Amino acid sequence: MDHKTLIKSLDTKTKISLTQKSDQAGLKRLAAHFGWILVLGCYVAIGAPLWWLALVPLGICIVFLFTLLHEPVHFTPFDNVRLNAIVGHVSSVLVIVPNTWFRYFHLAHHKHTNDPLNDLELETPRPQTSSDYVFYISGLTY
Repeated sequence: MDHKTLIKSLDTKTKISLTQKSDQAGLKRLAAHFGWILVLGCYVAIGAPLWWLALVPLGICIVFLFTLLHEPVHFTPFDNVRLNAIVGHVSSVLVIVPNTWFRYFHLAHHKHTNDPLNDLELETPRPQTSSDYVFYISGLTY
């Protein structure tokens, strides 16, 4: 079953509950996210026993900081528009991607999704082979 079929199979009440915005719930999740980064980062920094095992969940938490940049562009994490903007700008500093630039770039992508002439996210060719993925992930070009 693909995601579209799954979404169509949900009743209205469930769809509404899954898309409900809440400042309180969003702030709680945000605090938990930063809490995990702080705890795991400190664990690694002090060289606690088996510290290297904490690198995987710490890395995952750090990578997901990009989500804190992406979702506020769509105003989805919080009901309050200003709170979305603040979180977007703070997270943009952490992932070193300017928030305003990313907002315009990403919304242009949504406006022109998969249009080879106008979708800026298609500037780099899509990976076709395993070695293409290595180049794509590393940021190297052909």
